[in-house]
Amino acid sequence: MQKKWVIPKIIPSVIILLILSSLTAHPTQSQGTEDGEALSLHQQEAAAFDNFGSAIAVSSDTLLVCAPGTNLEGAHNGGAAFIFQRQDSDWVETTRLLPDPPQAGSGFGHAVGIDGETAVVGARYEFNPGNGNGSGAVYVFKQENGAWQLQARLAASDGAPFDLFGDAVALHGDILAVGARAADGLNGERSTGAVYLYQREGDNWYLQARLSPDDLAAEDHFGQALALDGQYLFASAPGRDNPGSPNSGMVYAYRLQGDEWNTAAKLTAAAPQAEAQLGSVLSLENGTLVAMASQEYQQGEMPPGAPMWGGDFGAVHIFELQDGKWEWQNRILPPAEEQYGLQLKGLDLSGERLAMSGVGQGGTYRYEKVSGEWVQLPTLIPEFLSITWGIVIQLQLSEDQILLGHRFYDVNTGPYSTGEPLLSAGVVFVLDWE
Repeated sequence: MQKKWVIPKIIPSVIILLILSSLTAHPTQSQGTEDGEALSLHQQEAAAFDNFGSAIAVSSDTLLVCAPGTNLEGAHNGGAAFIFQRQDSDWVETTRLLPDPPQAGSGFGHAVGIDGETAVVGARYEFNPGNGNGSGAVYVFKQENGAWQLQARLAASDGAPFDLFGDAVALHGDILAVGARAADGLNGERSTGAVYLYQREGDNWYLQARLSPDDLAAEDHFGQALALDGQYLFASAPGRDNPGSPNSGMVYAYRLQGDEWNTAAKLTAAAPQAEAQLGSVLSLENGTLVAMASQEYQQGEMPPGAPMWGGDFGAVHIFELQDGKWEWQNRILPPAEEQYGLQLKGLDLSGERLAMSGVGQGGTYRYEKVSGEWVQLPTLIPEFLSITWGIVIQLQLSEDQILLGHRFYDVNTGPYSTGEPLLSAGVVFVLDWE
């Protein structure tokens, strides 16, 4: 029997129900890093173990940052989301979105999406009556007359304990995709995964489709990452086996035709590598899809024991829409001389620009598309990127800036800090592209 990538469904959290509270604007808490190479953002009322920056999303001049570890009155790790507006090169916190009534450990803010005046926040551990703990929920907020208001709370009608509905979200206009990567299959297969698609009509959201391919197997985790542009939906299954390559991963492409989402393609790497987990992160724009294989060994075939003693992991595969078909085009790796101890985590595509970042050695790797080819630019390696292993880096591109979320970053611990040390408060670093 082939070994599968297992994520336990037993999650030791107290899960309860959350909704919204919106507060007045606060000045941004931003400062230069000690080496003067970046701007750092954190919420005004930052506290230890907030994990600010766990998930970030940007739309034009609006930035949404989540801190699922935020403690609320009566609820440990109740979670919060923060809206920032861009003013020149700076970002100003304008709104805080809070659950109300607060409940502990809901995962509010693990996944976020934003498009124009609509924002969504996933709460993957949330409790739903009849579905149990960890069945999950997604909150939709709409900006009206300058104020962000709760528009809807969505949950799967067929949800079950620890399905993790809301573990991933993707929003485009009036279409919302929600991933539940731990949902079991129709025949009881563990954690095959599912994706739910919603359509907005007026102020109401209606379930349009539930997707779960019939070729999934246990622990495929379909829906772990999502990308959506209104016509096409991409949903990854990082645990999906390919012939001779267990857990190499696959990305399912769907096309909206009328009111139905039909399978358009099943995307894999040109040479699938065992345990590579293609689709760990997805980003989509203008007929180009970039998919990270976060566990792909960068030096070729992975030797025995490599995950234990360390190594260089992570590759980005590029797919393009050509003559109505999605085709694999290229595989991009960080420069070999900068890979030692690197594990890629963050990825984003914006226009003709592509950026990726990771933990361990390395920095932020930048590429621009020139005459149809991706050309590497000099790597950005500020001091703050030389950090410990295990930190999840969220990366987003915003015009001429790169936004990096570090949820375990310790605030006020440098030699020039004057405030109280805040362990794992989290931060979002803002780097100039040039």
